[in-house]
Amino acid sequence: MPAPGSVNCAGAFDGFEVTGCQIGCQANRDMRKNPANTRWCNGSTTGFGPVSLGSNPSRVTFLTGKSLGVTLQIRAETVADYGGVHEVIRLAFSRDDEASLVDALRGEGVVRNSFVADIDGQIVGHLLFSELLIVGESVTVPALALAPLAVLPDYQRRGIGTRLTQHGLDACQKQGHRIIVVLGHPEFYRRFGFSSELAARLDSAFSGKPSFMALELAEGALDGVSGKVRYPAAFGVA
Repeated sequence: MPAPGSVNCAGAFDGFEVTGCQIGCQANRDMRKNPANTRWCNGSTTGFGPVSLGSNPSRVTFLTGKSLGVTLQIRAETVADYGGVHEVIRLAFSRDDEASLVDALRGEGVVRNSFVADIDGQIVGHLLFSELLIVGESVTVPALALAPLAVLPDYQRRGIGTRLTQHGLDACQKQGHRIIVVLGHPEFYRRFGFSSELAARLDSAFSGKPSFMALELAEGALDGVSGKVRYPAAFGVA
């Protein structure tokens, strides 16, 4: 299977909140503080933004360019979603490598969380967390790898990648997971607390790169932690 060096674990996402975005888009606040007052850019002059969260933060209504309301739901993946997820990932990355990686991770039995973005019954995005180990001299510390993150090209730059990521991290934290490792775009993942500094003591093929980052879901989870990062076999990383 392709390694994260060739598989774009950064994600084909819409992900960037639009401070300083193109004409016609204006970000008022960080989505994590007030999603209802954040607008998004679709690459043209039309703003896309959440208009109602209601009582369920996993569901949000967007305005499309034609002013038609559509409802986005972030939910756990089911077996029935596998075909749709494969297609989303394939189209998002314009190749099969990342979709095949997800299939292999499922087969290996190392998937710990997998979420889809569903708009009125259509899967438009996907996010996966798999088991990862940090193997030190005297102790092995469990962690999670975030990869891949994908959003259909036609639905990118509407905040879907951001909502998938925040929902996934919140779920992992509630389940008691403490450390997340990602290889991805620093500009996107820093907004969730990821940093290359937190990954500085982790030994991997990607150590030292700004894109190799870690996140503590529990304060101090990485204090004193060092060792070799052991990815699932599906990644193909020694």
